[in-house]
Amino acid sequence: MTLLDELDRDTICSIEAMAATRAYPKNAIIVHQGDESDAFYVVLSGSLQALIVHEDGRQIVLGTLVPGDYFGEMSCLNGDTRSATIMTREPCKCLVLSRAGFHNLCNEHPSLIWVLIRDLVRKLRRATRRIEELAFTDVYGRVARFLTETQDEDLPVERRVTHQDIAYAVGASREMVSRIMKDLAARGYIEQAKGRITLLKNPPFDSGDL
Repeated sequence: MTLLDELDRDTICSIEAMAATRAYPKNAIIVHQGDESDAFYVVLSGSLQALIVHEDGRQIVLGTLVPGDYFGEMSCLNGDTRSATIMTREPCKCLVLSRAGFHNLCNEHPSLIWVLIRDLVRKLRRATRRIEELAFTDVYGRVARFLTETQDEDLPVERRVTHQDIAYAVGASREMVSRIMKDLAARGYIEQAKGRITLLKNPPFDSGDL
């Protein structure tokens, strides 16, 4: 469920009236990790990725943002710098609300605050699970979880994703992910073709079970 799904129509109309609509091309960086806080964003179309970028160039994908999702709320709430880099995966449109406008919106529509609190709790729980996964699950298990975590329909399921995308998401090298994907394909768990991966059956989370 997205932010726009949880808000009443009056609050949504206020956001639309107070915010500006901005368009961004593919692979555009909207905010940089460490930037000063100045705006709250709601995604209208397209998709984006939230990234943590190390100084040596390595990246970890924190998540994907789709229409109805939002970002920038934490910096607007506490005035701290941006905690992640946000980059478009395809052309996108966003509603952009200044920090002052965001505070006014929260004052005028207190129900928004409770929606944000619930979302922050969900994000904290996901972050806790991610820390546990990185600490206690090997790369095989992390790749397996990535392939199955968004599964919401019967198998087989096809996804447009590259080995580099998976590597960023699971915190591993592309070469390691490619070896694992090759093994999963050889064992009949997946099929691969030009940026598309089809999940045929759920792989085990423990490489010892392969």
